[in-house]
Amino acid sequence: MIAVRILNECQSIRENTNVFDKETHMPLGSGMKLFYHLLPQKIIRVDILELLNVEQPIVI
Repeated sequence: MIAVRILNECQSIRENTNVFDKETHMPLGSGMKLFYHLLPQKIIRVDILELLNVEQPIVI
């Protein structure tokens, strides 16, 4: 699952979602869509007061 990969890796969100897309043979961008879907579902929680930069690792 993408949430577990983001928690365990210290890579950027974009790198993790690209690896997820390749491993699951899904179209590129699917992992990013899944990440953005997990945010409002409160499966992944982030500090909304900070700018979300997908090129940087984030604290969840």
